[in-house]
Order: sequence, then C-alpha cells, then structure tokens
Amino acid sequence: MTRPSPQRLIETIIRDAEPERMLLLGSLPEVDLAAACHSVSPRVTRMGIADADKLQDLAIHDLALIGEVVEHLPGRAGEHLLARLRDLHARRVVVRLAPGREWSLQRLTGLGFTCLQTSGSGDAEYFGFDIATYKTTPDWLNSRNWANPELFDKYRW
Repeated sequence: MTRPSPQRLIETIIRDAEPERMLLLGSLPEVDLAAACHSVSPRVTRMGIADADKLQDLAIHDLALIGEVVEHLPGRAGEHLLARLRDLHARRVVVRLAPGREWSLQRLTGLGFTCLQTSGSGDAEYFGFDIATYKTTPDWLNSRNWANPELFDKYRW
C-alpha cells in the first residue's frame, strides 16, 4: 500500500473539513495550498513564526495547518502553542514536523494528536487533532447505566 503524498493528504483533509476559516501558521513547502483548496474557498489567515505570540487575537478557525514552527520554538513553547491552537483557536489542527525533530510520537499523543502520515524515507511527518473524533463516547456513559430515574428506587448509590 502506498502512502499518499503530502499534497493529497492536505487536499483530503481540506475536502473533508470544508473549512470556512483556515489558519496557516508557518509553511508547508511540499503543499500547494491554492490547489489543495480547489473544492472549497476558505478565508485563510496566514501567520509566521514571529506571529505565534499574537494568537490571543484570533477567532476560532475550522482548520489550522502548522508547518516549520514548533521545531523552532524554545523549550515547551511548542507544546503550549499546539495546546492553545487545539483548545481555543481551531476545531481541527494538522501539524507538519520536519525529519530529525526532537518531537516524539509519545509527546504528540499526550497532546491528543494522532499520526496522519509517517515518515518512510526521512520526509516530514503529519499529525492531526480533530475535536469531533478526539474522544469516543464509552459504552457505559448512557442513561441505561447511570442517572436513570427508573433505577432510583431499585439501587442505592
């Protein structure tokens, strides 16, 4: 099975998300964003690494694409940036990480990101976060098992 090119991956994500507002933080050098947005026409906000501290002024975006940014931030600033984007500024976040980075899969998984495309030959890797699919509802979390008024007289909690 061949893995999709970064261009095709981003095209699929944009097509599925159908964003009205999209944030591009940094750059995705192997992706032609105009071609990737051919099926939708989102309002794109572009920011560079120097603008990362201006996030508090942003509105909520449907999709945020981050590339060549978190690797260059000192210390835990990259984690704080991703967490802020994930929690406050975007419903769906895609991060491009360059090869040879210090970011581990465990570190990104701890932030709620999943691997979208792995590096096979030293290429960049893509990770994503989607609030709609982040946490599935467990089977026990339903009215049959708790907060069911019909069971109040039968069981004592």
